[in-house]
Amino acid sequence: MLRVIYIILISGFFFLNQSQIVTDNFKLGFPKFIPESKPFEISIVTSKGFADADILELELNLSEGIQLKKVELRTADETSQVNFKYISVDEPGLKIIKCVIDFSTAQLLEEDFFQVLMTFNSHRVESASIELKGLFKSGDNILGYLQSSETSIQSVKENIYKAHLSFYEVSSITARSLSLGFSSNVTLPVVQKIKNNLYADFWLKLNNPGVEFLSVKNVRTNNVEYSLFTNQFQILSAKSDYYEQSNLMPHFLSVEEWQHISLLFNESEGNAKFYCNGINFSTIALPMVFNPNDYQFEFNNENIESAFYIEQFRFVNLNESVENVFKFSNYKNFNSDSSDLLLQLNFDDANSLTAGTENIITYENIKFTKSDAPIFSEAPELNLIVLNNFYELEWNGGDVNSASYYVIESSEDQGGYAELYRVNAEKNIEKKYSYLAERNTNAGIVYYRVKQVNADGTMVYSALVKIGQGEMENIILGQNYPNPFNPSTKIEFEILQDAEVEVVVYNLTGKEIEILHHGFLSSGVYKFDFDGSELPSGIYLYKVSTLQFKQTKKMILAK
Repeated sequence: MLRVIYIILISGFFFLNQSQIVTDNFKLGFPKFIPESKPFEISIVTSKGFADADILELELNLSEGIQLKKVELRTADETSQVNFKYISVDEPGLKIIKCVIDFSTAQLLEEDFFQVLMTFNSHRVESASIELKGLFKSGDNILGYLQSSETSIQSVKENIYKAHLSFYEVSSITARSLSLGFSSNVTLPVVQKIKNNLYADFWLKLNNPGVEFLSVKNVRTNNVEYSLFTNQFQILSAKSDYYEQSNLMPHFLSVEEWQHISLLFNESEGNAKFYCNGINFSTIALPMVFNPNDYQFEFNNENIESAFYIEQFRFVNLNESVENVFKFSNYKNFNSDSSDLLLQLNFDDANSLTAGTENIITYENIKFTKSDAPIFSEAPELNLIVLNNFYELEWNGGDVNSASYYVIESSEDQGGYAELYRVNAEKNIEKKYSYLAERNTNAGIVYYRVKQVNADGTMVYSALVKIGQGEMENIILGQNYPNPFNPSTKIEFEILQDAEVEVVVYNLTGKEIEILHHGFLSSGVYKFDFDGSELPSGIYLYKVSTLQFKQTKKMILAK
């Protein structure tokens, strides 16, 4: 039975994802979030594939800051160590490693799937990469290569795939997490306020594979309708004993690394979707009669050899696309304008399980331990307004409770950044900061960002804003008139080249007020009317953007 489950989950990598092409013969799995200077794992799942192949030869190219520690071969029957060796090269900072999977020693047949699990050490790097090439060989003859159509791992080199790795500095904003060892459990009933779609998310870290960690129970029927689990090969999946599964794309989980897990129960679509780090790995039908308020979430550990950790659990009444709420996963604050946060648990101590909630939360044998989850202070949002000879850079405070000061930085090549301005942070969420940067007529493109330095020394950055002389030639944006206005005004601009153009009005908090145009415009002068009859007096922003250009200006509604 164990072998049957293994074959179903592993083969799901290739056969249950209809978007893949027939040449795909392996799946590369690696963590999205890696704590700085901590070990991590990478998984290769494939099969022998070629009847005459004797070996699979793997060649790895490691960037600086990471080292290969161990290689294991996992099959349905056993786990064995695989030797590897470093190959000398002249290029500084380049490390080439080769290891060989011997099919005769492993007794693998052509149809047998197997996993190569590699463990790496890291040392004080923000990012790194691993290039991978796999050759199926018979003697000295190459029969074929590892191949994948997955866009995120493609490289410019033929038959070489690239894993892009990101490392993060642990922030003091994450104090503690919930630890569930053997015979531990915690039950979270859904808040009785779900009107639309139930969205739940949390951070998960496993210290060993092979555990069923979450059950979603219908309290009216007392049936566990959905559950999440990993097998001994660290493959995450969802299952239901009652409803049909229409999508299964099992997901590799590196142990001791945090994963963001999301569940969306969508009544209009009639399904439950399960996500890991924003990737939909399973879709299962909902019952014919569905009431999200009948559900409770049960975290339970019945594996004596495993423990797992939970951080920042949320229930949300979702009124927007699930992609919109993914952006809050790395932050303590949930600041959606459309969806309602009904419950958030940060697991600082036992009191945090009950304080301020309407739920009757029960738990047994739980512990609280220091957290190193990738949860950070919220980054500032930077906006650029073009004036005659200056750029006005405006930003809000991000996480005002954590910020110590802000730094405006610029770069002409997106390499080194120079400090332009520094200002102390105020603990005022309404505070707007601004800086006038002199327009650089010599630069092609200039990049700006805000660096938020927190009280604990950690840093977060706003998204980049770029502007340059070449971009400004595509469009000329004029000042609205009249300005100030009451209640209507005209926005005029000239398009110098045919383009797809969007004209949008925002308030100062960044909330979209109205889309005046979205679509193709040929070169010429255009005017759009904006009516503020239903709006309060104040400052508003209008932005005109194309694929190559965007520009924003202020206008004042004075009633």
